[in-house]
Amino acid sequence: MCDATGIAQFIFAVAELARGLPSPTVSPAWSRELLEARSLPRQAFPHREYDAVPPTAAAPPPGDVISRTFTFTRADIAAIKEGLPPHLRDKATTFEAVAAGVWRARTVALDLPADDELRLAVVANFRRVRELGLPAG
Repeated sequence: MCDATGIAQFIFAVAELARGLPSPTVSPAWSRELLEARSLPRQAFPHREYDAVPPTAAAPPPGDVISRTFTFTRADIAAIKEGLPPHLRDKATTFEAVAAGVWRARTVALDLPADDELRLAVVANFRRVRELGLPAG
């Protein structure tokens, strides 16, 4: 198993070796122990985020979907956070506040039933987070 960056590094390394280079530009790192799972605390509540994802209804026809890019200014983000419940205004990250606002707008735009269970999946790249101490490659 690997992420997109990992498979790209692998393909580039194979291509470099096929071209006759003595070694790949980025050497592979065999430090799996750095990513060992920690001992988890006892769960105080069910973690639904790990449940199997149920099959979804068919996606809307491509003609019914519009793709847009939105730019949020600091003022926009402040307004979004101001709309949060008081106990979350100082705790929610910018990502959480904007993601929640966009998700809510999407749900309203699709006119989904209020009792539908929905999920938001986010992909994140932690390769450059220095605190993790991961080697290059």
